[in-house]
Amino acid sequence: MYLTRDPRSLIVKGIEIPIRLGSRRGIPPGSYYCLSNVWEECLAKAPLNERAWVFQERLLAPRVLNFSTEQIFWECMQTEACEMFLTRVPSVLGETCKQTSFLSVDSTESPLGPDRARQVLGKWFQAVKKYTNGRLTYQHDKLALEWLRN
Repeated sequence: MYLTRDPRSLIVKGIEIPIRLGSRRGIPPGSYYCLSNVWEECLAKAPLNERAWVFQERLLAPRVLNFSTEQIFWECMQTEACEMFLTRVPSVLGETCKQTSFLSVDSTESPLGPDRARQVLGKWFQAVKKYTNGRLTYQHDKLALEWLRN
């Protein structure tokens, strides 16, 4: 199904607060943008993304295209972007899929050190928890997490 949309709705609108106006009102001068969390609203809360298999596919795929009713989003190991933010979705908009956060670890740590092992294990537990909290077709596909709580 194709939807019509106004491409002007993807333009980020900013407000410029000049020094003379901002200082009188206690507002720091600069550029301000009125934004909603487009990633959260268009993707994270989408019914399809509640499914565990979708999390699994997004996590393991090197590149993902996401089509929403408002715009197209893309993810890869380096970035998460959309038509509104062509180079990167700003971190101030909250959590994205963070595909990269599940698969990446701090490369400054020594490869075999205890901190590195703890970091890798923590990422694994996060991924398992997110998958297990997703909707599954068959209940027996859900991993018992009782041992993770101890």
